[in-house]
Amino acid sequence: MLNPSLRNLNSDIRCESKIRFRSVREATTAADGYMERIALTNAPMLPYYCKFHSCWHIGHDRTKTGSFARVYETECLQRGFLRKEINSLLEVLDEIDAALATK
Repeated sequence: MLNPSLRNLNSDIRCESKIRFRSVREATTAADGYMERIALTNAPMLPYYCKFHSCWHIGHDRTKTGSFARVYETECLQRGFLRKEINSLLEVLDEIDAALATK
């Protein structure tokens, strides 16, 4: 049984069962991916720092609704599009590097 002093009481789901991310970047990417995959949510999926585990988790923030949720969802989708575009450009650069290395 988890020591009650190490439990995040603000979370509906016990955070010891949640994925632990090393950085806010990893957690944001995961939260954005969730928002992209799940069309309808009651609240936006946000990264948050967990002082109990010294890491980042993601979770639904039920205090953020309405216009914030809509704006945040749009930002998640925009970040996802940018990530895909960056990955595509990196693939092109790798192909250019490979072509130049063979000459």
